[in-house]
Amino acid sequence: MPSRNRSAVQVALPMVMGALALLTCSLRLASRTPFSSGALTEDIVFGIAVMATISVDAIDVVEAKLGLGADIWTIEPSKIDGVLKGLSGLKCFYIAEPLYVVATDTTKIAVLIFYLQIFPHPKFRVLCHCIQGMCFAHMSAFGLLSLLQCSPVHYSWQYWRVEKNGHCVNTNIAAWAAAATNITLDVIVLVMPLPLLARLLMPVPQKVRALLLFSVGFL
Repeated sequence: MPSRNRSAVQVALPMVMGALALLTCSLRLASRTPFSSGALTEDIVFGIAVMATISVDAIDVVEAKLGLGADIWTIEPSKIDGVLKGLSGLKCFYIAEPLYVVATDTTKIAVLIFYLQIFPHPKFRVLCHCIQGMCFAHMSAFGLLSLLQCSPVHYSWQYWRVEKNGHCVNTNIAAWAAAATNITLDVIVLVMPLPLLARLLMPVPQKVRALLLFSVGFL
């Protein structure tokens, strides 16, 4: 059978993304004016998002060393589930799953807190709080599901073996459901301020720049 190995990509990409996360966090803190209570809350939530993101990136690098990116038939069984040495690619993946959920949802919550600081419209603020609740519910539900996806827990990284000594939820359905709801919430959060910006009484060039600024997240 052919042997393919893309572990180098699995190392380079997380390192670049982690560096960008640190750069973004540093620029954000450097540009901060004296803290208000809302800004402090936003910074705390954003800090949690950055730490979770960097943790996922670091785990991805470790996973690459344990075989992520290579064909499974080229990897030692102990590196897959860690029966012999304790640490394994699937164990790392198991740890990264809830951290990824935390990273994506706390990022959205931080953006919504930012919206609450700059948009005074009552209906918009109610919408922000509702979407925050949905993000928190998404984080709680899918974070818990990722931790309890198999019974017993260690079956999460041993399910691929021939002997069946546990059971798991349908992880494909769970992953698609998590992704669909996460992307939907992403789009909602990004689109929310655009109608308000479009109605601002300002010169068209300034309005276009404001709309473009708030649309960067679509990239």
